[in-house]
Parts: sequence; C-alpha cells; structure tokens
Amino acid sequence: MPAPLLSPDWFRERRYALLVGIALSILYLWLVAFRGEFEIHIDSPGKDATFFKVYWAGEGQDYSESRSRRARIRTGSYQLKVPVGNLGGIARLRIDPIEYAGEVTIRSVALGQTGFEEIILGPGELSTLAPLAQIETLETTGEGLRVVTSGRDGNVEWRVSPRRSDGIPWIHPANVLLILGACLLLASSAARLVSENNYVVAGLITATVLAAIMATVSTIYTHPDEHVHLEAVKYYGDHWLPPSLDSPDIAHTFSDYGKSRLSTYELYYPVAGYFTRLLAPLKTADLINARSFNVLLLAVLLLIAAARSRFRYFALPLIISPQVWYLYSYPNSDGFELMLSVIAAWQIAVSDSALNRFLGEERPRRFLLCVLMFGALAGALLLGKQTFWFFLLFLLFYLLWRMRLGYYPDVRRVWLRVAMLAGVALVMVGTRVALDYAANGPDPRAKFQEYVEKTAKPQYKPSTPKEDKHIYLNLRDRGKDLDVVLQFLDWGTVTFATAFGSYGYTQYYASDDYFAAVRWLVCLLLGAMVVYALINGPPEMHVLILLAAACATLLVCASIWNSWNENFQAQGRYMAPILPMISIVYYHIRHYVGPRLIATLALSLFALGVYSFIFVGLSRIAKTSYYMAVG
Repeated sequence: MPAPLLSPDWFRERRYALLVGIALSILYLWLVAFRGEFEIHIDSPGKDATFFKVYWAGEGQDYSESRSRRARIRTGSYQLKVPVGNLGGIARLRIDPIEYAGEVTIRSVALGQTGFEEIILGPGELSTLAPLAQIETLETTGEGLRVVTSGRDGNVEWRVSPRRSDGIPWIHPANVLLILGACLLLASSAARLVSENNYVVAGLITATVLAAIMATVSTIYTHPDEHVHLEAVKYYGDHWLPPSLDSPDIAHTFSDYGKSRLSTYELYYPVAGYFTRLLAPLKTADLINARSFNVLLLAVLLLIAAARSRFRYFALPLIISPQVWYLYSYPNSDGFELMLSVIAAWQIAVSDSALNRFLGEERPRRFLLCVLMFGALAGALLLGKQTFWFFLLFLLFYLLWRMRLGYYPDVRRVWLRVAMLAGVALVMVGTRVALDYAANGPDPRAKFQEYVEKTAKPQYKPSTPKEDKHIYLNLRDRGKDLDVVLQFLDWGTVTFATAFGSYGYTQYYASDDYFAAVRWLVCLLLGAMVVYALINGPPEMHVLILLAAACATLLVCASIWNSWNENFQAQGRYMAPILPMISIVYYHIRHYVGPRLIATLALSLFALGVYSFIFVGLSRIAKTSYYMAVG
C-alpha cells in the first residue's frame, strides 16, 4: 500500500529523487539564475571561420581563460548570445571579435540577467568601447562600431556598472519548485518508465516532434550543405536513373568543392527523391518535402521501438544526443544510413529476430523474402558513406564472435546464407556501378575528377598550388604536423561539440558548461557499462567490448587522418556509426548493469539534449514564413 502523501514514509521512499532534485536545482541556480548573458550583433566579412570570445572581470581582477566564453563564427552577420558570470561581480568585459588580423562591425552589445537592469549599447553608443590590444582602427559609423585588428588577439573593453532591478525575481524559486516536482513525479513512475525501456519510446516521441518543428520553422537553408543535398533529392524527384556529370540538368548541384551528391552511390538520394513525388500534390516547398522524408525516418524508428520492446536497447543511443535528432530535420544521407545501421544491429543481435532465424534455422519462414530484404540492407550500407563501413567491419567481427560462442547450431549453414546475402548486396552494388558507367563512360572516376577541376572554386581546385588552397586543405602536404589538427585546430573538442549540439552552419553552440556536463555524463554512462561488464560479466563480454572499442578507434583515427591529409572536417556526424556498435554491446551486457543507473544517465543526457535543441538550436535558427517562401 502506498504511503500517505507528504508523510515521512512518502518522503523516505522518494529520498533519492529529492537528492537528485536538489542537485539539479543547485545546478540550475549556478548555470542560469546566477549567470548573466552577453549578446552581440556582429558582422564578419572576413575569413571562413574563427572564434569570437568574451572575457569578464571584476574591479582589480585580471582577465582569465577560466572567465571566458567563445562562439564559432563564419563570414556573415551574427546575433550571438553567450553566458557570462554573475553581473553582481562584473565591472569589465573584454571583447575579442576575431582571431586574425581583419575587420568586423559591431552593431550592438547588451548585458542582462534576471534581477538586474539590462544594459544595451546601440550603434550610436558603441564609442564607449575602448581599444586594449592589437587594434588598428576603431571608429563609429552609421552601422555601428568598425573594428580593424592588427593581429590574432585584437580586443576592446567595455566597462559596465550593473544595477539591480526593483522587485524579487520569482522566476527562479518557481523553477526550483518545478524541478523538484518533476523529479518526484518521475520517481513515482520510475518503475513503469524503466520497465521494458519505456523511457526510450518517450524520448523518441519528443525527438521526433522536435525534429519536425526544426524541419518546418524555416524555408531557408540552415545547414552549410543543405542546398547540395536538396538539389540531389530534387533531381530524383524528376528522374529515375543516375545522371551524366556533364548534364545541364545537374549543373547547379555542384558545391564549392566541385562535388555533387549525385556523383555518389548512396541510395538516400533516389529513395528520398522518389518519396518527394508522393508529396507533390500538396504543393509544399521542395525543401519542406525533402526534410519531411528525414523526419519520417526517425518516425519509423519510433514506431519500431513502440512495437518491439527489445528494439529499445538499440534505439537508446539515439536519445542521448540532440545532434542525432538534428540529422533527421534536414535532407542528408547520414540519418538514412544511421537508421539502417540501428535496424541491422537489432536484427543481428536479437537471437530470435528474423535475420537470426534465417541464418540459424534449417527451414526458416519467408526464406526468399529474407534473402532479398537483408541482402538489400547490406547492399545499402555498402553503397553508403565510408564511415559506415566501420560498422560493417564490426558486424563481421560480431558475427564471428557469435559463431565462436555457439549461437548458431550449424556454422556451415550460416556461412552459406551469409554468402547469399552478400550476393544480393554485391548485385546491388554492381547494378549501381553499371548505371554510373552507362551514364559517364568506362572511367567515371576520371570524369568526376575532371568536373571537380571544372566546377570547384579556385581555392578548392586540385590544380591550385597548395599555398593558395583553402587553409583547411592538405595540411600534411603543407608541412603541418598532426599536432596542428589535434591541438591548434582542436579536432577533438570540435568533433565532440558537433556530436552533441551544434546547429545551423555549425555556428550555434551551447555553452561550455553544457558540454562539460555532457562530457561527464557520457563518461559516466560508458564507464558504468564497461566497469560493470568487466567486473560482473564473463570473458566473452570483455572480448565484445574490445571489438567495439577497436572498430570505434579505427573510425576515429580514419577521421583524423582525413582531416590531416585531405580536408579538415571535425564533424560529429562522422562518429554516428559508433552508436549502433554501443547498442549491440549494451544489449549483451544489460544483465550486468543496473537498468535504473543507465536510465538515469540516459535521461539526464536526454534532458540536456532537449535544452540544447530548443534553447540553442530552435531559438537561434533563422526562421521564415512558409507563405513567403512558396508565394
């Protein structure tokens, strides 16, 4: 019988929820209530990418990296918001607009915090900003403050005198009560949420809704490659077969790098293009139609999770990062291939799945359907991005691991049926290659290189002297050590950030505190899985963890190698194949790890992800009216 409401026994049963609520309340007060927000409207017409930084200090304090925040910017106009310290202790701010010698225009700056009067400097008031170091020109124009820096560390100073506002900021006590109430409510339903991983379904519902909102709030491009993805999808909305690279129908599909997504073998583009034909009668914008397909992919994963409880183990990694949900809000092939990988992981790991019945039973049902269906799944992954080949490599090792442990009664039969699936996959690959040969001649790769040279911008052309190429290209050929990639360009930090919450043209990030919290929770989640499995699990589980870690490490090394030798691309989406690897490991070690611990850590990451997606992604993505876009 449940304890009476608010009785000592009631509180005793929920003591852990109260402790979590108190910890979250303290975190809220530290990260939100006692933090100011610095906002700047800045125009950066210079180089491709740099960091804007702001430092803060009290009277008599020196500026310090521990009291600073930064935001990544590219060429364009930005309305940046970054958290700073408590305004009660701030007297000066140092603004570092760019990290190179160049020019920017500051249109306005503002500083605010609940309980303080907001301080705003518009275009006519920015003359109060004083030069500190490496400032060549500082002049007020009709547009704002023109700043010309003479080096990598040019900065100006803003002296402020924050004044407390009248009244009590009731919003913070109210939010603390909401946090405590939410924790107690979750504690009351914890058993139901943890049972059969129901929280994964709830998380996927939220993620799908958020992805759908992100897909429809804007009808302008909100991702650097979105227009290239869209043009490839639109081509297959009007054509059935791959094009010739010199066809005038695809001249507009080439990127600045001289590459078109239509030159790849990925199945995403024809499948998405054929899907958009179904939406043509709705007369909606092409961009919305293409985004709708990716939202549908996430909805498919949600429906499978709702119908199959064991699939939730494999969908669990999808709710821990908002970057995954973002992949399903705009046209790109990564979301498609991640969906196929998660389904493949589910089918190969669950002993009584359709795939394992096909591999292990002497007379499985729907034999021919299984051959075609799972062969096509393997073929689609083979035709996909090379990053997902590392997941296929892990599946091969995993299959050998299962055979070694006796999961299949007849190993010879398994190899025979794997050969059948491989045959279907190779027929798919061969057909796609043959279609490319038919369109582009016997040497399509040579034709591709020819069109890269013809259509790329000068700084990306293969024939351009290396000293004149883009600064992120061919770093090794330019004599740059690997340390330049890992330390100066900070490959690890940027990759982690773009794996757990960057939006738009990768310029919208959450605060460093958000990423610090995510980093700790991810380490705790993975650490708990590994430690519990090593302590409680048998040796074969140790081997499985090593196999997954080896394949994941190979993927990381390949990404670093590509950034050093080809093009610096520190993008978290390249790490997506690691998620289904983790899910397979978790499915096998689930009996050795406390489900409530995993649920607590996963839901904590999910809650941070919802915050990032809404208050960083959705709030900062440029929004337009649908009617303006199509009318």
